[in-house]
Amino acid sequence: MDQFDKPLLGVDYYPEDWPESEIDTDIRKMQEDGIKLIRIGEFAWSKMEPAEGEIHFEWLDDIISRFAAAGIKTILGTTSATPPQWFCRKYPDAIMEQESGRRYSTGGRRYFCENHPGYRQQVADFTEKMAAHFGTNPDVVGWQIDNEIYPDRNGCYCDNCRNAFHAYLKEKYGTIEAVNKAWGTAHLFSQQYDSFDDIPLPRDAWINPHIRFEWRNFKCESMVR
Repeated sequence: MDQFDKPLLGVDYYPEDWPESEIDTDIRKMQEDGIKLIRIGEFAWSKMEPAEGEIHFEWLDDIISRFAAAGIKTILGTTSATPPQWFCRKYPDAIMEQESGRRYSTGGRRYFCENHPGYRQQVADFTEKMAAHFGTNPDVVGWQIDNEIYPDRNGCYCDNCRNAFHAYLKEKYGTIEAVNKAWGTAHLFSQQYDSFDDIPLPRDAWINPHIRFEWRNFKCESMVR
């Protein structure tokens, strides 16, 4: 498209947070400043789906069309960084477990376990609904996948992550003997392992550095999946 032959100036915009009466003023100010793109939606799962299965995309349709009429296109964010409260009530064990064993609060973002099967399924289902609804809209010119994708702090330490970590190590190394050889477990604190289930999670500062290294790699791969 000719409009993308040169860099375009855009802004993040959160219409779910502002009175509807202010939108036209926002559009006018953006036009005056030469804004050509807005990015919206990445934290709005609870407004799009206030209760499980109750989908409301009409307010986003209105926002997208109003900005398009002013010459401003939309990049739409998927919402997996901030599940709504009904999700947290349904899947309390999907809240990230800290190194200490405590669960995080739900008052921010990226507080979920990326390996929790319920979280992964809900995210997949809702993203498919978004894609089906908005994917053919010519005024949606791009997608942001998730938001600031990183394993917060050291990631989640729940049983789902423990099991997935052991599966990751088994796929990478093949045998526990290969792990012991690669990690020098005979030298590093007399920690030769008899099975993958023996390998601990890196909760403590004094631990075989290979474990911490592989844990970070595993967490990054979990985020990618």
